[in-house]
Amino acid sequence: MPPSPGAIAVVTPRQPPSRQELEASVASLRMVPEGDLTLESRERVLFSAILLNVTGATVQGLSAEWQSSDSGVISISPRGEAVAGQTGTATLTARAGTVTQILTVTVVQGNRDLYGGMPKQTSTRTQTLGRENSKPATVSMEASNVLCK
Repeated sequence: MPPSPGAIAVVTPRQPPSRQELEASVASLRMVPEGDLTLESRERVLFSAILLNVTGATVQGLSAEWQSSDSGVISISPRGEAVAGQTGTATLTARAGTVTQILTVTVVQGNRDLYGGMPKQTSTRTQTLGRENSKPATVSMEASNVLCK
């Protein structure tokens, strides 16, 4: 029998799952990028972990927390923002609830400058001092030394 025109249907929304319930539902993690990595010094990477339940569905409302075994080699924020540091090898751990997954990161010496670009080896500029004195200058960058001639 259909409800009478004056009757109001009451809908009670379900409470969202608690953090403990979400953590308990995590069965596995899928890391992005997958597998062990080799990075150059100063290279930046954003890591993420997809949390999956026992049926393989994504667990919504929870994210993995990250840790580095050696923050001198690679530092990482709890949300997965990483910067490669000194050369060496370290492990990164993603954790959600009782599930953890580890990947190995090897950092090699990079050839990037402080701001992420490729440094120019030699640059020539001409500086004019007055009208009659023009002096060429050569700036060379070798390793981390700057040589002006």
